[in-house]
Amino acid sequence: MKKPCFLCFFVGVSVALACLGGFFVNSVSAETRWIMTEADREQIPWRKTSLFVTRTLLCEEKNRSAWEAELVAKTEKNAEEWLTLANLALRNAHDEQFLDAILNYARCEPKRETVHYVLDEVHNDVVTERGNHVLTRKLGETFASEFAPRARHDVGDFFKYGEDPEVELKWYEERYLTWKRVHPDENIWNNPWMTWRLGALKNAKKLDILHEEVRAVVMNSENTPKVRVETLAVYLSLLNSHHLWDYKPKLDWVVSCPTMGSYQAIEIAETLFYLKKYELAKVFALRALETPVPEDETDSRRCEYQTRLYRCLERIAQKLGEAEDAEKWKLTAEKSYQKWENLKLHDVEEEGENDTEKEPKKPKKTEEPEKTKEPKKTEKTEKLVKTWLKRDEGFDLDSDVMWDWLAEREKWNSEDILLLERIFEVVQAQISTGERPETDAEVYYTRADKLATTPWRACVLGEALYNVNLLERSIPFWVRGARSEYQKERQWATLRHLETLFELRRWAEAEKLFWDNCENLTEDGLIQYMTWILQGAEEDNVTDVVNRCRKRIENVEWIKEKE
Repeated sequence: MKKPCFLCFFVGVSVALACLGGFFVNSVSAETRWIMTEADREQIPWRKTSLFVTRTLLCEEKNRSAWEAELVAKTEKNAEEWLTLANLALRNAHDEQFLDAILNYARCEPKRETVHYVLDEVHNDVVTERGNHVLTRKLGETFASEFAPRARHDVGDFFKYGEDPEVELKWYEERYLTWKRVHPDENIWNNPWMTWRLGALKNAKKLDILHEEVRAVVMNSENTPKVRVETLAVYLSLLNSHHLWDYKPKLDWVVSCPTMGSYQAIEIAETLFYLKKYELAKVFALRALETPVPEDETDSRRCEYQTRLYRCLERIAQKLGEAEDAEKWKLTAEKSYQKWENLKLHDVEEEGENDTEKEPKKPKKTEEPEKTKEPKKTEKTEKLVKTWLKRDEGFDLDSDVMWDWLAEREKWNSEDILLLERIFEVVQAQISTGERPETDAEVYYTRADKLATTPWRACVLGEALYNVNLLERSIPFWVRGARSEYQKERQWATLRHLETLFELRRWAEAEKLFWDNCENLTEDGLIQYMTWILQGAEEDNVTDVVNRCRKRIENVEWIKEKE
């Protein structure tokens, strides 16, 4: 989210900045999902609970309805149990029970940030799994009534999919006006309900209401200059955000706003420039030029802002077609910038001298000249191996150089997969042309097998065999890889093993492997792979597998209703 820098210079605008941050919580939530790794998401309590519930239901350890009833009957529940109940109720389309459970979870969870992440994931499941957009609004209303304004960042996302923006606007408008009546002297940006009211105004395409409110505050001479400037500054920054580029109100009235100092005038001028209001930007830039920079600032800081101002005036003049002024401000900015650079260098030198006075210099350690290292033998081997990967000629299956290189590698990677694939492809090609007897193939498979001394190497070798369609031969290596102490390696081996059995259409074996290793699968993986087993078994008429899988899937899948 774009945050204009002038907010940093207003003491009173910190609250407004928080308000803006809340206004864009929809985008922040989306960005957070992208920034988070899948491993991070899996640690969010809702995802962990959902995985636990999915795994339990798929294994038929519990019936979904009976489990929900059991938790409802329990008189005292902790946060984890409330979250489990919420997940089950949401799956079973028991909306009131779901809302009550998720609200009680939030009351038990001491960390507001955790609640926010949980609600973000809950919102995804309500929309994607249940397809219920009305429930998103009910969820927002429930949390806003209970926690706002203390937890207002937890509720904004849930009106996003409301079918009627007017309902959303009316709901927030009532709460905004109630707070305003109780605090008549507060800046409008301090109103905790402004965060979501802004989003509602945007969704209802009624931002003119806010525009007129800001205009009234700024043009009211009875308000303090501080309130007028802060109100205008935050409003302009809002217009400059990506979300509101299409909204272009008339801003001629902003010239009636006083400025509290040179910094504020520069910042407002720059924001107006980005809004393409060049004449208005010039007004505030010239005000900044006439207003002295505070004397308590360092020379370097003062010069920095003067440089910014001259550059701003240069850009404005260019846009207004004032070539002479643009050239004048360009030269002035260059001189000011050079002066600023010199001042910064002077400040650094002064800091260095002060540090020298405080701490005596430590004697430098004498270092022995580094001996020139000879190129490693493996570097030459690597070049040779890469040459073999690019062309067939010169590829020797019995080359000790190649096999030693594979044996000595610290950790196999994608290059080793390609090399092993090439070995197996050449073996198969020579056998098919009669260049080698079929019995020779076992020699190379055994030699490669002996190198797979770790679960990771077993996975790499299994991948190479799988990629050249030697499916049966890859299975023992997936079994070895699944014994790894590292979860990623276990997941890799398990999923590839399942896919190998799918290719071989051995559905009963695939089903058994699924249950023996389901702890290595993610929530999405559990559902997806079970579905594939069911579909494959149906195609091949493996009745017993079909009946078992269908029953398990029915116990876990989400109930979707028409709204």
